[in-house]
Amino acid sequence: QERVAELSGVPPEDQVLLHAGTPLDDEAVLGQSPLPEFATLELSTRLLGGKVHGSLARAGKVRGQTPKVSAE
Repeated sequence: QERVAELSGVPPEDQVLLHAGTPLDDEAVLGQSPLPEFATLELSTRLLGGKVHGSLARAGKVRGQTPKVSAE
């Protein structure tokens, strides 16, 4: 992330690196990762507020539909 910061001007603490839409671990070392040698990485920045990548859905706090009311 230090090298990406040098090239992009985005500080490491604000970086989110993605490969094929999947966020990479902040502690990952690219030279020691299973990514292909010429893999394309996407640089995004962290957004203020909001949820962390799917955390609310995994916690069961987001419902897919409105509960149905039984007919009387």
